[in-house]
Amino acid sequence: CQVLRVLPWDASLQKLQLPSVPTWEEFRLLMRTYRIKYAKAMADAEHEVPAKPLDLYKIESKPIVLFQAAELCKTDGNERLKKGNASGALDKYDEGVYIMDKCREVLVTWRLIFRQIHNEKAENNRKDRGLKYCDMVEPDMPREFRGDETQEQTLRMALLLNAAQASLQLERWEAADARAGLALELDSKNLKALYRRGLARLKSGREELAKADFWSMVRVSNFESKEALSQLMKLMPKEELQKQMKKVKVSLDKEHKLGSMITEMEGDDRISMQDERYQRYQADCSQRKADGQREISFDDWARQYEWRYDADERNKVRQAWPDCFSHNGAAPLPVEDWEVDYLTHKEIHKIMYNRQTAALGAKKREKEGPRPDDEAPRQQGFECKLEVDEEDEMVLRDAVIKRGYNYWW
Repeated sequence: CQVLRVLPWDASLQKLQLPSVPTWEEFRLLMRTYRIKYAKAMADAEHEVPAKPLDLYKIESKPIVLFQAAELCKTDGNERLKKGNASGALDKYDEGVYIMDKCREVLVTWRLIFRQIHNEKAENNRKDRGLKYCDMVEPDMPREFRGDETQEQTLRMALLLNAAQASLQLERWEAADARAGLALELDSKNLKALYRRGLARLKSGREELAKADFWSMVRVSNFESKEALSQLMKLMPKEELQKQMKKVKVSLDKEHKLGSMITEMEGDDRISMQDERYQRYQADCSQRKADGQREISFDDWARQYEWRYDADERNKVRQAWPDCFSHNGAAPLPVEDWEVDYLTHKEIHKIMYNRQTAALGAKKREKEGPRPDDEAPRQQGFECKLEVDEEDEMVLRDAVIKRGYNYWW
């Protein structure tokens, strides 16, 4: 600009008329448009700005720092929106959403790191135990990580809702529709997002889609949303609106009844039974490994060994092959604890205790040999005869016997 003002002629040295001097506001807006065009062109060029790898250990990649930056953008945007600067507020909200995109990338990377650590531990566990497949249960994510995920979704929702509101004030209907749609992807029952998207669709001439959003508000709020009802009264005749309301109420009642029926149903016992079967299989596999036997699959175990956990099947086997499957047979089939009730258990414990005590006593006597005192059993305690003279006897009669005590007669 300065060069043109100093040399206002062309190559043929003819005098040119200078353009009118714009005001500072016009010049600033013009330069802003040029900067935006240049930035977009630079962003589209791959060789200009190479992608940097994400470094999780830098301060700008910490979730708490990103949350603070997004909060600052949200606060600044709210202040601008209150002052009537909707365009500046929208820029701040979009900046906060960009920061949350980076925060989501950081959290997803950490989640993949946690999964990789678990897979490595499970693989080492499988190799140490000699299993075909690892049975190590994946642990839950750390509590701090879950809190960061929740905070990221909350901040993103607030920024998108505010951006939709700023777009509505700027009458940018497509932008408001897009931002409210992103908010509904996080929470499909958010009333603010449904209302603002419905308004944007209504202003852009898509009345049917706007009606769908307002009816969704009515269903979610259980017919308590006054804003949705007022917009529907403007879009539909009164009679048609009443008919549609009745249909929606009937459909909601059916959904509630079906939901109550599903929630009140008893749990499926087959799941717990299958878990119990798998636990028995794992216990048998551990015992087989301790005994040095080969590893078997679950199907082979269910076909060959699962019957041992059924009391009726065990009884049938004992009756069919009494010589083999007995306590003293070639393949003993002992009585398990779960085959006997509680009272029978107590009697069995008493009998077993008496038998073990007698067996230990006999083994001790056999080891120590016979004793001479064993032939004549010794009496418990001791016996002695009290010898007193006549004088002492008279004293005892008067002092003791009269009180009710009788020692030797």
